[in-house]
Order: sequence, then C-alpha cells, then structure tokens
Amino acid sequence: MEKRILMLKQTSRKHSKNGGTKQRTHIFTRITNTKRQSMNFQIGYMGDSIMWRDGKYCRTSNDCTIFPNSKCEDGLCIKPKQQPDSNKSEMCEGSSGMTDAVRKTFLDTHNFYSCELEQSSTYHAGFCQFSHSSGDYGENIYTVYTPRFEKRVIAEMATESWFEELEDFGVGKNVILTQQLFNRYPGQIGHYTQLVWQETKYVGCGIKECYDKTLVVCQYKKAGNRFNNKIYDVGPPCSKCPSPQRCNKAEGLCFV
Repeated sequence: MEKRILMLKQTSRKHSKNGGTKQRTHIFTRITNTKRQSMNFQIGYMGDSIMWRDGKYCRTSNDCTIFPNSKCEDGLCIKPKQQPDSNKSEMCEGSSGMTDAVRKTFLDTHNFYSCELEQSSTYHAGFCQFSHSSGDYGENIYTVYTPRFEKRVIAEMATESWFEELEDFGVGKNVILTQQLFNRYPGQIGHYTQLVWQETKYVGCGIKECYDKTLVVCQYKKAGNRFNNKIYDVGPPCSKCPSPQRCNKAEGLCFV
C-alpha cells in the first residue's frame, strides 16, 4: 500500500503586559496510508509521538468516561462511531463554512462559543499563512499538510493535541506560567495553557482548506499565556464550577 508523509504544525501565542506577543512553533511528522482517508486517518503513525499511553485497562463500560457512550472491549475503551455531519449552522450567522457539529467539537474543551471570534479566526485562516494575527485575544494555530481534511476530524486532532501537552510535559505544582516554562524545549505547553487559562471564557475557531494544507485557527478572550500568572486555581476537581456549568469527572474540569 502506498504511503506518504503528513506534516503537522502548530503554534501558540504568549501575551506580555505591554501588548507584545511571542510565539512558539512545534512540527510533527506522520506517515499515513493514502488509501485510508477515513476517521482512521488521524491515527496513522506520528514521528516523535508515543504509540499509546500506559494506564489501567477498563473492566466495564462505566470505566470509559472520556467520550460519551464508549464501550469497554478487551480492556480498551472504544469510542462510538461519529455520525455524519448534518451541516446545520444555527449557532452563528454568516457563511464561515463552519457547522454546529464542528463548533461543538471545539466547545467540548471550552466554556462558551463566540461567533465574533469565529468570524475573526475564519478571516485570519483565509490567508492560509501559518502565522499569528494581531489582536487583544489569545490564539492557537494547528496545521495538517494535506488539503480537504474533514473538519470535525481536524477539530478533534487540534484540541486533543493541545490538551495532551499537559500529560506529556506537565506545568509544575504551582501552575504558574513563567517565561522559562513557556520557552521550555522540548516541552511545548503554550497551547494547553491557553486552552485551560482560568480567565479565558470564550473561544471561536475557523478552519480553512488551503492549496497544500488545512489550517485551524482558534482565538480566545480573555487572552491567556501571561507570564507569572496562574494558569488555573488548584483545588479539588470541579469544586468551584459556577452555574450552569457541570463537572467532567474524567478531566476534573468544569464545562457548560
């Protein structure tokens, strides 16, 4: 079976007190079978990445808490098949090309979805340039170097990649973002810290199918990644979830 190299690239932005910005870039390589252009496309073989994560195997489906309605089979949690996108777009007005199903994929790891930020993210993604925009918001960028990538799949890939930085590299016991922590190499953490920054409430994302790649841009308000500030308050998981937020017990985070 023919194989090809798939390059993935992502970058996060840091905000300073005087309004300046700084970005960090991470590049990955993935080898994929060209005949597999389905949901399995996101699995592939990724260079410099672990093949699986050690942990307790599941005994019953009740142990599978990350994805709703997952089932335990042979000690592994099996995520249910993704239903086809209905292409409904009722959350936001306009013609950004985003559907509600794609928006909800990003929203699963955030608090509130902003149509204003989606419009801004879509505009910037439209330039097909892997670089940060200007503005008073936070921003994460993720690229897969193949065009016409299914939007819900790349939305999952982007958010999962950003979130996994915590498990891969950690942020330290005091959970304060220092310049040393942000610039640590290897050990990129800036995507995760913006994702969970406690003062960030809103997210909006845009996805652009470019000539040679598919580009994801997510923008955040209030911007995170401010040096010498707490990423989030440490305490019992979900002990301060404001109404109407609920607790994701598996991740220990509040969500809408």
